[in-house]
Amino acid sequence: MKTNCIFKISIVIIALLLCGCTNHITEVKGRMANNYHLFMDQHVAAMNSSLQKISPAKITKKKLFRAIPSAIFQFELSSIGNQKISIKQYNEVRNNTLKIIKDSLSLYIIYKDKEAVKSLVDSILKSYSEQFPVKNAYSYYKEQREYAGIFVQFVEAKNEGYCNEENMLPGDCNWGYIFLSANGKSLLQFQCVGSDSVRYDIGDYRMKSDTLVCTFKNSYSYPEKYDSNSGVSISDPNDGKINPEKDFIIKLLPCECLQYPFIIKYINEEDKESVQQQTYVVKIATLKEQDDFIKSIRNIKPIANMVI
Repeated sequence: MKTNCIFKISIVIIALLLCGCTNHITEVKGRMANNYHLFMDQHVAAMNSSLQKISPAKITKKKLFRAIPSAIFQFELSSIGNQKISIKQYNEVRNNTLKIIKDSLSLYIIYKDKEAVKSLVDSILKSYSEQFPVKNAYSYYKEQREYAGIFVQFVEAKNEGYCNEENMLPGDCNWGYIFLSANGKSLLQFQCVGSDSVRYDIGDYRMKSDTLVCTFKNSYSYPEKYDSNSGVSISDPNDGKINPEKDFIIKLLPCECLQYPFIIKYINEEDKESVQQQTYVVKIATLKEQDDFIKSIRNIKPIANMVI
């Protein structure tokens, strides 16, 4: 009788675990349905535009084709978010990714020769699977998950004695925020008093050993405007564009200071006359600061998918 009781309890526990796992995957699939257009619409539009001039076979040699696998991977990662899933569940997610992408691209790519469209879609899925095989992609997901959603504030400090808050350096443009998204992207914003524009640097991040490495490759900026009478901002955050930039790297190093989880040692190479190291102490920003930041980014259509 005792054995039967233990067996029944075990069955209940397994059922609960399976139910939880199933709920995770159901949530991921639900997010996939919502996220598809956010990540893929611009790529489909670019393909449809090109298909008016060239055949589907020639598109595979274009730059726009090479960008699609990365977009699909970001779509997949953003749909998983911070959910903790096993490699087996990731396989299920991948199968769902392939199905959604195949069905959607087959529907939204406009070209008279449907067989040619089918061949193009198959080429996209093959390229994606080759560039992001499940085992490697799952390792990347596990690495990113621990830090996804972190929002930190950095402030410049003296190179020595930076653990002392009195050694922070006052300034109009020497502090700001870094956001690490669930889809492996990073956003950097310096807060500059009196600036005539608002700028975000856009990149990605990886964990290497005990260091978070952020590589910024693009920027988005828009003019900062104020009403001359009231002084209230009348800026349009969508009145800007994404621009390619020279890559620069910021490393968030583990910090020995109790109040700061990270420290940044940055060498400003743009100042040719005085190339020197700058030190920034990094702390986790408040929830209000994070909420305000995320809300502001969600209102900027070109970079809204950075905070998914």
